[in-house]
Amino acid sequence: MIGSAATPIAPEQVQIYLRPPAGYEEVAMVSANSRGSFSWSLQGATDLALQRLKQEAAKLGANGLLNLSFGEPWGAAPVLGTGLAYGWGGYPTGYGLGASVGVPAPVKSATALAIRVRER
Repeated sequence: MIGSAATPIAPEQVQIYLRPPAGYEEVAMVSANSRGSFSWSLQGATDLALQRLKQEAAKLGANGLLNLSFGEPWGAAPVLGTGLAYGWGGYPTGYGLGASVGVPAPVKSATALAIRVRER
């Protein structure tokens, strides 16, 4: 926390600012990511990270986000797995070998400065 929290607001009220607006107060640095989502596109992952970021800001009563940045968190690499099986009892007895590749859904992270803009 940089400033003070206020009464929570609806996430839909949180605006994104490309330049600092007149008359704002810094509240906190906030971060969020799209982990755990079932979005298979980068745009979907970005949209979800932004939605979650607005929720975090809204919890603090911040109605704006400034200095928004996106990235990819660590750990989003494909996974390779193998398995070996042996069967017995009955005819025919056999061996089995299997392999799988898991491709994770894209994950985006987002950070921004949560601000409270005074109404004019």
